[in-house]
Amino acid sequence: QPDALAADFESRPVAVPDVIEDAWWRLGVSTQILKYQWEQDGGMNSMLEPAPRPLQPELRQAALRCMSRLVHFSTMSQSSWCKTALLFDTYCAKVEVDVELLPMTCVAVVKIVSKMEQEAYPGNSEGNWSECAEELRAWLLPAGYNVPEATQELLLEQEGSVMRALQWRMTGPCAMQWIFTFVTRFAALAGLSFQEVQALATNPCEHARAVVMSEQASSTLTHGTLAIGLLCLGVVEAGLLPLEALQPE
Repeated sequence: QPDALAADFESRPVAVPDVIEDAWWRLGVSTQILKYQWEQDGGMNSMLEPAPRPLQPELRQAALRCMSRLVHFSTMSQSSWCKTALLFDTYCAKVEVDVELLPMTCVAVVKIVSKMEQEAYPGNSEGNWSECAEELRAWLLPAGYNVPEATQELLLEQEGSVMRALQWRMTGPCAMQWIFTFVTRFAALAGLSFQEVQALATNPCEHARAVVMSEQASSTLTHGTLAIGLLCLGVVEAGLLPLEALQPE
């Protein structure tokens, strides 16, 4: 578990040659950064306790698809979509989501992540965002939900509501960030080539998107634990380690 692993940095420090630590530092994945990310991941646990009435899986998947389109229109990366999914799941764990405001919530979450990444909004992004919100609204209306149109006033109000519900804690690393950290550190240890690094990261990233789409983040399945599990499978699949080396005793 992330909290136990974070504690291990203090209780059982691993002896790593200085040349490897220097390489990790140059690549932006130093042991200090890894420890900090584990602490962030562990800190998210308290925010991922299931809500009394969790969002139905089909509604969550519809929201994630809507946010995927929003991320695409905003010229953000797929890693950004993973961040929006984590932020959305954290919000859903904190409050009982008002389904009739779900389109506005999707836009609010993507806007927050975009601002966190300091992305420049394309000139027509606001129109595209409203269009995506309207598509989700049209999908919800036949199900009997009284979904209002996504006005700028409602969007701003919902953005503030999301931030207040999360108590402004919106910096937990997502699965894609974890995979980058783990793969980069492993590559430096194993002396992998650029092509080998790409091959090692490809499957975990693809599987991460599928798992995030189908499974809501929780205190027992944080994005950090998801990423390390997928990386272990990727290492075995690439033939870099035997499966027996990763099995617990």
